[in-house]
Amino acid sequence: MQFSEWVLLALSCFIGASSPGPSIALMIRAVLRDGRLAGLVFAVTHGFGIMLYAGLVSTGIIAVMLVVPGLMLALQILGVVFLLYVSRNMISGGLKARQESSSFGNTDLNDDDTSSQKSLITHGRDGFLIVFLNPKVAAFFLAIFSQFLSIDQSILTRVGMTMLAWGIDTGWYVFMAFVLAMPVILNKLRQHHGLVEASMGGLLLLAAIAMLLRMVISL
Repeated sequence: MQFSEWVLLALSCFIGASSPGPSIALMIRAVLRDGRLAGLVFAVTHGFGIMLYAGLVSTGIIAVMLVVPGLMLALQILGVVFLLYVSRNMISGGLKARQESSSFGNTDLNDDDTSSQKSLITHGRDGFLIVFLNPKVAAFFLAIFSQFLSIDQSILTRVGMTMLAWGIDTGWYVFMAFVLAMPVILNKLRQHHGLVEASMGGLLLLAAIAMLLRMVISL
């Protein structure tokens, strides 16, 4: 691949990573609830999910998965269920936070070490599953990588494409974790914790409904 092709591939991956979607809603929740470290954990696991799909596409393994009956449909169904589960938790958590805030004033968000450790695991899980249970990620890399892949391409180039996608995605969400964790931004978010979380949950619910409708129409 020529240098210009690497640049074009990098730009395509960056556009994909920075596009608004369910992932940024979960990133906001992670930082809002548990601070910068939670956002960094989310970024790393989200990047791992991207690396997985990019690797499957660049090596051609995804072609085998696509012909397995029902596999992608199963992933889509699990993705909808996951979004519904997360959105319900966010909406109920946000409404509860609003009630507590109005009754008792601002409350601390995770001042217990054990609770914080469990929360980090949860945010890490969410970062990976929001990618893994979204076959659209595979479709995105199929569309992008197909413009650069060829039969005689070396394994080193394929690995390089995979790592480029991973690095850009992880880097973007690491950047977002640091931005959202800036005191001036984080304090504003936490002042309206309940409203922000409930709103993000509502957006995820709409995304889940839209995915479900597309699945039903395509059947």
